[in-house]
Amino acid sequence: AVSFHRQWRAYSLDYEGTEKLIFCVKEPLLCFAKKCSLKVQLAASSFNSWDFEINGSFIDRQCTITDHRGKLVAE
Repeated sequence: AVSFHRQWRAYSLDYEGTEKLIFCVKEPLLCFAKKCSLKVQLAASSFNSWDFEINGSFIDRQCTITDHRGKLVAE
């Protein structure tokens, strides 16, 4: 979800519906005003590079998240 604090938060849900924050990306206002691409690396990651890529428009709430292999994981 996009908040007024210019951040994107991704959550996972367990079987009881409890949300767990996976990552939070903060970006300058300029990125939120247009379509952009962000690369996210998780703190607990074993990869040397980015784990997820977020593409789309934050302001329009139209984003896709792909993993490092290019597999779509969220829209």
